[in-house]
Amino acid sequence: MKRTFSVRLFPTREQKEILRELQLRCARLWNKANYILRQHFFKTGQIIPYEEL
Repeated sequence: MKRTFSVRLFPTREQKEILRELQLRCARLWNKANYILRQHFFKTGQIIPYEEL
């Protein structure tokens, strides 16, 4: 059984901006990697291991 811990953050305005920028960059990186993986799979039928991205 997995356990999770929830922590509530109270960031300052500056910290909120930094967290938002980090969130956007992570989302863009994930979407780009997902796009590359999907395109490769549709072209070749093979899956690229995450280590090779």
